Amino acid sequence: MRPKTDSFTEAQTRLLVWDAGFPVPQVSFGVLAQGQRRFLDLAWVDRQTALENQGGQHFTDPEQAREDLRRRRAPQAEGWTIIEATHDDFLNPMPFITRISQALG
Repeated sequence: MRPKTDSFTEAQTRLLVWDAGFPVPQVSFGVLAQGQRRFLDLAWVDRQTALENQGGQHFTDPEQAREDLRRRRAPQAEGWTIIEATHDDFLNPMPFITRISQALG
């Protein structure tokens, strides 16, 4: 775990990204989007690309899913690309790694 890493899952995602050979992203990067400070789980600031972890509650709690959508839309409106990471991405990481590669160019 690193400072500012909110969860084990975020640390796991960061390590998966690093192991795949991608540049190390910033952790909990704050971006001003639509007048509000939004914190992105992992971000490649120079490429305006971020990874957001979606836990189980995202899929079982409709209010959480709506809040996650609002959180994503604000940075996207400012030109950010948001890549979602779910539990399934750890079980089968190749499609996830491909999405990152495509987003980062």
